Amino acid sequence: MRSKALPVFGLTLLLLFTGGCNVFAARYYNARGLTYYKRGDYEHALADFNQAIKLNPALAEPYTNRGLIEDLRGEYDRAIADHDQAIRLKPSLALAFNNRGMVFLHKRDYDTAITDFNQALTLKPNDAVAHSNRAMAYYRKQDYDQAIRDGDLAIKFDPGMATAWNNRCLAYLDQGSYEKAISDCTEAIRLRPSDESYLNRGLAYSRKGDTANAMIDFSQVQRQGSSEANRKRAETFAKQLDSSEKGSR
Repeated sequence: MRSKALPVFGLTLLLLFTGGCNVFAARYYNARGLTYYKRGDYEHALADFNQAIKLNPALAEPYTNRGLIEDLRGEYDRAIADHDQAIRLKPSLALAFNNRGMVFLHKRDYDTAITDFNQALTLKPNDAVAHSNRAMAYYRKQDYDQAIRDGDLAIKFDPGMATAWNNRCLAYLDQGSYEKAISDCTEAIRLRPSDESYLNRGLAYSRKGDTANAMIDFSQVQRQGSSEANRKRAETFAKQLDSSEKGSR
């Protein structure tokens, strides 16, 4: 991915800061790394976080940001080590607890993940992201009522977070509340269309007995899915639904 050149004033400031206090240059690299990360340019983001850490090893934020990339790569032990270091340097950094919780969630250590999300929320009670993430951990533990309560709070604090609507949709889906699941996934799709929300809504329609709408959602992912894995999932769901319909005739 080709990256846009940095503004000239940014380069000038960087040169000045590097010549003076490394903390300013480290914060600059950390901020630029986050910009790369949000663009999906993880190689450049990682290089900037590494540089920030090299310039100022006492700055907590680049460690937890680097952990995000390691988590995406499945390098869970390295990610946890970076989040640990961020927490040692700055125990009040709620983001580091939230990020470490996500690693444990991916490792399927749901109780440890919940412990980290709890700490993140102790430090920052109105954090919609931490509530949404904890909802997913409770969902994985099949504690659907608690997952829904956390989903409620995530949506209260940030109604525009599509992930929170999708996560609550999952809890309603497995709880058997199909109309609520459909409503939540529809809102998630309105805010930010994703394969997951279409698949989840399709499953809710399917379990509700609305084959026509289920097939529409599965077809949407088969045609325009963002990954081959999601397209195959949609194809599998559609075939299962078709077989079920034929078997009931």
